[in-house]
Amino acid sequence: MLSKKLKTLTLYQLSAVGLLNLIMGGVLLLNLILGIILKQSDDVAGSIDFPVMITALIWGYIFFAEVFNFAIINGVSRKSYFISTCIFSLGLAAGTAVIATLFSVLAREFASMATEVFFSVYPDATILEIFIWFWGALFFLIILGWFLGILMHSLSKKAKYILIGVFVAIAPIVMLLNHYIGGIIDYLKKIVLLFFGVFGDTINSYVSALMLMALSVLFMGAAWLFLRKIELK
Repeated sequence: MLSKKLKTLTLYQLSAVGLLNLIMGGVLLLNLILGIILKQSDDVAGSIDFPVMITALIWGYIFFAEVFNFAIINGVSRKSYFISTCIFSLGLAAGTAVIATLFSVLAREFASMATEVFFSVYPDATILEIFIWFWGALFFLIILGWFLGILMHSLSKKAKYILIGVFVAIAPIVMLLNHYIGGIIDYLKKIVLLFFGVFGDTINSYVSALMLMALSVLFMGAAWLFLRKIELK
């Protein structure tokens, strides 16, 4: 009985992201075609990795906003929903990483792209390195979007406004502190670079993927703490 419920939940998860997947695929194909055409004129097109990353973040949010209520109403326990979502997210990230790797390799060889986060850091990466990094990065973004959806659902209206205000104020506060104290932005850059596997003169995409996976586990733990007490709305 439980396996049947989980199968239904998985099918619902697939249907929930189906339209978004088609849109992402269309954007990737359009960007690649434009990149190939514009390469002849030394101009640049869009990006391969940005559309995929933004889509992954939205997937995560959908997995809570649309799927959680469906799971509970249909008799799936919170624990089963949590485990199912984590496994499904890992598989979805792997499948999408294959697509992103294919488009990225084609773009590197035949197109001229405006923004490529991965190749700006790892210009000579192998196909395996590209796949592993995308897998780790996409899984992290899915889990992050999922956690943010759970967090926003759990907070009161006043707390949401406060949290949004904090996010909006972070950038000017950092700039102000950097102006009077100095070194703040450089320190933050070093932290960001660590998650890209940059340690001094060493750059390793595998380390980056591993760190992103580890960070995903932390967000999964935080998500579970909220899921245990969250109420349906």
